[in-house]
Amino acid sequence: MIKALSEYGKRIRAGQAEGEGDAIAEIPLGIDLLIKPDGSFNSFLVLPDNKTTRGEAITAKKGKARLLLDRAEEVLSYNMPPKKHQYFLKKLSEYKKLSLLKPVFLFYYDNKTKGLDAALQVFEKQVDKKFREKNIAFRLVGETERLHEKKAVIDAVIDHYEKEQQSAISNKRCSICGKTTFPVIDEPHGMIKRVPQGQPTGSALVSYNEKAFESYGLTGNENSSICTNCAHNYVEGLNALLSDGHKKTVKDKNGKEKDIWVYKNRRDFYRAEKKDKKKKNENMPDTTILYWTRENSQTDEIDWADESDEGEIGKLLDSAAVGNEAYVEDSDVFYSCTISGAGGRIAIRDWLEISLKEYRQNITKWFKDIEIRGFDFTEKTEKTYHPSIRSLAKTVKREEPTSTSDMLQVRISTYLWMAAVKHTRPPLWILHAVLKQSRYIEYFESGGEKKTKEPITKERAALIRLILNRNNQGGIFMSTKLDQSNKVPAYVCGQIFSVLVDLQKAAHEGNVNAGIRERFFSFAATMPATAFGRLMPLSQKHLSKLKNSDKLYLYSFFDKELREVCADLKHGFPHLLTLEEQGQFALGYYHKKHETSNRVQDNEKLHDVLETKEEEADGSNNESL
Repeated sequence: MIKALSEYGKRIRAGQAEGEGDAIAEIPLGIDLLIKPDGSFNSFLVLPDNKTTRGEAITAKKGKARLLLDRAEEVLSYNMPPKKHQYFLKKLSEYKKLSLLKPVFLFYYDNKTKGLDAALQVFEKQVDKKFREKNIAFRLVGETERLHEKKAVIDAVIDHYEKEQQSAISNKRCSICGKTTFPVIDEPHGMIKRVPQGQPTGSALVSYNEKAFESYGLTGNENSSICTNCAHNYVEGLNALLSDGHKKTVKDKNGKEKDIWVYKNRRDFYRAEKKDKKKKNENMPDTTILYWTRENSQTDEIDWADESDEGEIGKLLDSAAVGNEAYVEDSDVFYSCTISGAGGRIAIRDWLEISLKEYRQNITKWFKDIEIRGFDFTEKTEKTYHPSIRSLAKTVKREEPTSTSDMLQVRISTYLWMAAVKHTRPPLWILHAVLKQSRYIEYFESGGEKKTKEPITKERAALIRLILNRNNQGGIFMSTKLDQSNKVPAYVCGQIFSVLVDLQKAAHEGNVNAGIRERFFSFAATMPATAFGRLMPLSQKHLSKLKNSDKLYLYSFFDKELREVCADLKHGFPHLLTLEEQGQFALGYYHKKHETSNRVQDNEKLHDVLETKEEEADGSNNESL
């Protein structure tokens, strides 16, 4: 993994000279400290946000300071013990032969009263509190180029770095590049920023900071056997993967436009937490998946899986169906790693390295496996859906989230991601979580009338189908829509339950508050024999009510439906359903419900009775999940 990251970082730094790439880096800059040639202080100038400059690169701040560019505690000995300031002066003394730095030495020594002391007196007056943590650079009055940016200083820093490298070179061979060109030393490799749940100042991927981690007489990071050049490469690569992206304008719930940052090579999975009303903090991601390719190929399929672009998914599936190898023929390599923060360190939770051809084939199989047919109650037509990974994971989300359900959502997201790119089997405990959540048939208000949301949405149906088929050990393959040839008892029981729900609705003309769906769904999905022993006599009463009314066509419709579906149950209702059979029951219920809705759309008489606002709310439920 580190080798792949190092190669990625090396590609990013390809435009830099090898020595400069290690010795010089882009550093945030917030304040210019203007001085005169005699070293006397002139003023502070606060710079615009996101200003950067080329300066000396250091891997860690502990016990170190940067030449001519650092924070107020190092540069001015401001509001801190003098230890950090001494580090800064020590670094400056290493470059005392540079004549153009004479004004800086005068500022600290010969003309200290008018230099450093004068600057400290006005620092808080000229620099607002919110800017005082930013880096400070020296600039002579009347010049535009800062002292640390001058070519002579840059060359001196590079030369100083190379000499340190040469003096540290030994016969230790780097385990990444296999060379002895750069030294393997006890030095921090660099901090990785923007890691979920990591430190704001950055987290370390490799860190030996306790003697318990050391062995064979090696000290600290000498144990990792990674040379300084490869270390800089992988740090650069990780930081780029965690930050690269672009701005995108979207509309919020109120229709107002706002800019969001869309990452190029990362996907975040969030653990929903209640916001702190005092701090007003946004939810932070718990886990991040990074992905890239060796030759920088496009991997748009990941975006479609996460955001569910039906148009592009359709093109991909059509291409695979006709054997078009343009989507899958490639010699490139696809990499993916799952990371999360653990204090000051990075926890690697998964790693994947496969060919880009295999990756695209796996993504194509993923879309086929999550495909589900369903009736769109808004457009009044049957459609094919490919729910996104994000929406699939949210099927376990409760209205009132708890720490357990929140973490479950994150874990499911990571498992589904790997199931998509590696073509693996999602564990059966995810099926248990989805079925458990489907038993909570939530109530909502619609036009002042209390309604209920469907227990099996298209996202839940797609996820159940995926898990059942990928864990299928020679059993029946579950289709995307109602399969009349599937006579599995649990699947048939789900269909029967769907018919009974619609039958009750028709008998009561849609005026059902807590009907059999709300009261019996979980019961029927686990112990059909007992549940249907109570439901079947009730269904006869509903049929009799329709028969004795002026809606005999409804009686005929449901009597035929019930007889046909019950005929598929050859050996009676099962007494107890296993976890997989409960999933089959749920799919049977979903398929029959949407098949009936599609048939009702073409029958005006049935449409007037069975088409209600309740089903229309199913679409809004899908959006909220």
